[in-house]
Amino acid sequence: MVDADEILVLDAGHVVERGRHQELLATKGLYEDMWAKQQEAREVEAHLQKLGEEAIIPP
Repeated sequence: MVDADEILVLDAGHVVERGRHQELLATKGLYEDMWAKQQEAREVEAHLQKLGEEAIIPP
């Protein structure tokens, strides 16, 4: 998605933002909020996976 020519952000079926990834991040709008939540979720997932691997591997 970050390399898309244009990203459309929909809210209740209406285009509320449009542009390239970096442009949309700079607007600090809905897209930036969704992106931040997605990145946070990826970090949590990676952390949980690491904890799970540590629990399986004996010290």
